[in-house]
Amino acid sequence: MRTYFSFFCLLFSISLLPTATNAQTGNFDETWKEFLENNKISDMSVLIKPNKQYEQQDYAKYLLMNTNSNFCQSDVEDAEELMAEIQQINAPVYTSIPGYVRKMDELKTRIDAYHTMDAIWGRFLQTRSVTQDELEAVEGAKASCEKQTLAKYSFMTAYQHFCEGNVVRAKDIFENRTLRLAEKTSLRVEDVEGLAGEVANMKSMFQDMDRLDAAWNSYVQTGVSPGLDFEIALYPCNPVPKMKELVLKGALDLCSAGPEAIERIKTLETQSGISPPREVARKIADLEALIGKKNAEVAALNEAWEAFIPDNVVKHMGLYGYEYCEKEPLIRAYIMDGFAYVCELGEEMLQKIDDLQNTDRTPLEQITMIKINELAALTEEYKANGAQIERIWDRFVAQGDRLTQDYV
Repeated sequence: MRTYFSFFCLLFSISLLPTATNAQTGNFDETWKEFLENNKISDMSVLIKPNKQYEQQDYAKYLLMNTNSNFCQSDVEDAEELMAEIQQINAPVYTSIPGYVRKMDELKTRIDAYHTMDAIWGRFLQTRSVTQDELEAVEGAKASCEKQTLAKYSFMTAYQHFCEGNVVRAKDIFENRTLRLAEKTSLRVEDVEGLAGEVANMKSMFQDMDRLDAAWNSYVQTGVSPGLDFEIALYPCNPVPKMKELVLKGALDLCSAGPEAIERIKTLETQSGISPPREVARKIADLEALIGKKNAEVAALNEAWEAFIPDNVVKHMGLYGYEYCEKEPLIRAYIMDGFAYVCELGEEMLQKIDDLQNTDRTPLEQITMIKINELAALTEEYKANGAQIERIWDRFVAQGDRLTQDYV
């Protein structure tokens, strides 16, 4: 009885073998077809490795699909080892397989592209030197399934467009290609030298660019700078965004930030060899004109002051103003006004000077202090004379219009 049962089990097991083999063959053929059509493999793990000796063509197919799978997962070293094994197979084995040689050559090209792009990337990190023609000349890079190659290619492409001033195109490539690879795929940017930092910096820069553009458009439309409460990253190949930042800050705080902004903008132009676009250049010129006006006002004040010093006579009345970046020129304007109209303005100007110094005491030049004291003394003298005149007048009226005392 036991012998009969064992024999039955053996027959049943043998009857299952063709079914399992057929299932494996069907699944293998479907996977190979999928690979030929769209270079994708649903799941290599479900495939049973064919026998190298007895299933040579299937084994060659398995090797090529496995090579592609490893390469697409950035296991480049394993992919190259598998490719080397393919080269050891007798050529007639795989040349007779439709589509095999084409797929193998494509994969070789992409592996070569990986190494070429890696070399360009290494140089780029050191020199920031890359051209679009150079990138596009790397055959297979743009269509590679290997994410490190794609990330390097797309980042440098975005960088190059940004350098050429095509910020919209650069942002589109970076956000829809590089950033998606970095944040929405299995790519680990930390595994690529320098990529994590480059991606973080450019992401931050484009986020800041949105805020910069909003502030800049407001300034262009209204003529009033809203300023900027952050510093945008500087990419030396295209310093225009940094120039906009400097103009916005300089226009908001003409006295403190204006001159430095112009100086830095000129340095950026010299170092980069890039002239700002027309709209930006016009706003730079406006800022320079405002600073020039301030300087001219100070020059006019200084000329009036130098002429005033020897004899306390104001010879340039009405030729100087009252809006200065520093306090001392304004104080000197008040002093000259006080001397010009001692009776009407002397005491008022002294009070204004006192208010300025009480708010924020600023060390003044000795000549300025001397003239303040002289104005104070002159004002007191005029006040005293005025009081004496009042007393004489009152006595004159009381005595019936008879003047009994001279006033000198």
